Amino acid sequence: GYTASLAAGTNSPQYNATLVNGAAGIAFDGNDYLLLDGTLNSYRTLFIVYEDTSTAQYVTPVGSIYNTPQSGGSYHGNIDDTQLFSTEYTSALTRNGAIISDGTATTSAIGRPDTWSLNTYMATATLTNRITTIGSDNALPTSRGINGGIAELILYDRELSSPELNAVGAYLGPKYSLSTNYG
Repeated sequence: GYTASLAAGTNSPQYNATLVNGAAGIAFDGNDYLLLDGTLNSYRTLFIVYEDTSTAQYVTPVGSIYNTPQSGGSYHGNIDDTQLFSTEYTSALTRNGAIISDGTATTSAIGRPDTWSLNTYMATATLTNRITTIGSDNALPTSRGINGGIAELILYDRELSSPELNAVGAYLGPKYSLSTNYG
């Protein structure tokens, strides 16, 4: 398995037992991040329950090492908060894949979720950029961290079918008291 550890010094997010509509989550202040241990480098579908009120440049909840074949990080944030992903630095496999917000298909033009949301990103093929941080874009610079929180993150190494997407969404939505179109 994989574990995340606290960043050094003052860049550590805080656990909060009631952060998400009374459910537990991890609060980030824009400078925090978790370091991911191991080599998580083969994935295709990401479910994430999070909110991010940051307006800083290139902020993303999941940071990854750039990989030459994919020319960019898997989920590199946009230069501002008007879109989820940078068209320049995010892998085309992510940008051209499915983006689902609270059970509704959308595009990266939706921007970062200012309120708690269940987002799903399904790439067009397996992503191989090694994920290194949670809550920040690669921990460098730390000002690229989310200002909000993450409640849960689930990765699959394959494309999920519609019934599978619905099952995971129907599990996560009620768990965090989110209004979604799943289930």
